[in-house]
Amino acid sequence: MEDAFEEAYVAACRLCSVEPLEAVVQAVAGEAREGKQSGESKGEGAPGPVSIVLNGNSLVLFKERLQNHDVQAVAAAVKETGQLIDTLDLSWNALNDHVASDLVEIVLHGQVRHLDLSNNDLSAKGISSLLEVVESGKTSLETLSVAHNPIGPAGGVEVAKLLASTNCNLLELNLGSTDQDTSSLISIASSLKRNNTLRVVNLDNPTLFSFDDETTVHLAEVLKDHPSLERVSLAKHRIRCSGATVLADALNRNAVLWELNLRCNEISISGAQALAKLILSDVSGLRDLNLEGNRVADDGAIALGDALCHSHNLAHLNLENNSIHDAGLVALARGLAVNSSIKSVRLWNNAFGQKSSRLFHSLHNGRFQHLGVDLDILPYIADHLTEEERDDPPIHVVRK
Repeated sequence: MEDAFEEAYVAACRLCSVEPLEAVVQAVAGEAREGKQSGESKGEGAPGPVSIVLNGNSLVLFKERLQNHDVQAVAAAVKETGQLIDTLDLSWNALNDHVASDLVEIVLHGQVRHLDLSNNDLSAKGISSLLEVVESGKTSLETLSVAHNPIGPAGGVEVAKLLASTNCNLLELNLGSTDQDTSSLISIASSLKRNNTLRVVNLDNPTLFSFDDETTVHLAEVLKDHPSLERVSLAKHRIRCSGATVLADALNRNAVLWELNLRCNEISISGAQALAKLILSDVSGLRDLNLEGNRVADDGAIALGDALCHSHNLAHLNLENNSIHDAGLVALARGLAVNSSIKSVRLWNNAFGQKSSRLFHSLHNGRFQHLGVDLDILPYIADHLTEEERDDPPIHVVRK
């Protein structure tokens, strides 16, 4: 079957006046054979599903990123041979709206399960036909990323229509940095209420001009008792303390969601205190909390440190770049010293003083090493000390 696909692909490339991509040929020749050997094919003589990775930021394609005609050739070969595709990665290329019909052909005839179109130049017009065919229920698509494409609010509304459809079987959706505004985010939130299949959603970096946490309130209402969402990313949403508090209150009753990314927002002390209460919840299933690039400061870190003393669920905590000084870092160290669930901690770019540095030096070389906790900083004592330093050697902190 791989020979038939190669012949069809080379012929399509000739018609499209493009050079055949070795990555496409090798993916089918290698992985289709493995698929058959492991019994993944759908019948006698049927091609096994393959993964075709053509990301333009790879070493192979960095200087010659895919154009629309390259995808057109792949689409023609897939349509002719019925080659099944598990994963199709077309990220970081130069694809625009003219490739839309070819993407539909590949998704339909190749029964693609995972499609990555991130970092291209697709607009709402370009993805609308793709979303329509997914909404029809005729595809096997489970994962879709259109992150860093200028689909805008119009594209967001089209995505909302898909999410509201009973035929939508998507499990993962990445809409990060797609120029969504308040209106389109509210539409997406409204559709998510009716969607019971999506497990992962990324809504990072919308274009918001309000400081009232309006969209956060709508999203919190969705998350309060959502039956399927497990991982949610709301980075760069301008979420303030009021929004963080609303989110924490909503998630206090959610046992399904286990990962929450609130990186690069405007959450300060009272927001961190609300999230600390969430960490203590016996109902919440939260295990991974990312607060990198907020304004937690010492008082917020003290609240989180106190919560860590009693938390039995939290496994991953990111507090990088949060203006935390010695007092807050000491509280975190003391909480981590008795916490039994933590697996990784991120604290770089905070203001370590000697007291907190000593505590983390002790944790790093003792408890963390014994339990296998991953710490992003390395507290150490310099090899060469002055006479004054030998009696009380200073602890230095660097990033691993």
